Amino acid sequence: MTQHQPLPSSIDNLIYLFELDSVRKSERECIEAQKALFKEIMSGNIVVLSYNQISSLAMFDLLDIY
Repeated sequence: MTQHQPLPSSIDNLIYLFELDSVRKSERECIEAQKALFKEIMSGNIVVLSYNQISSLAMFDLLDIY
């Protein structure tokens, strides 16, 4: 049986990054978004994505995971 990580006890760890919005398309904006995403994950925070962010092709470009 797979053990799952417990959910955070506080919403303080949940972060929404405006840098990940799909309207951000320039190379500079994408690099800044990648840096912000990396920083928050390495700080132990959980990055919350909207449905539009998840379904956007720009998000795949940002994460570079085709």
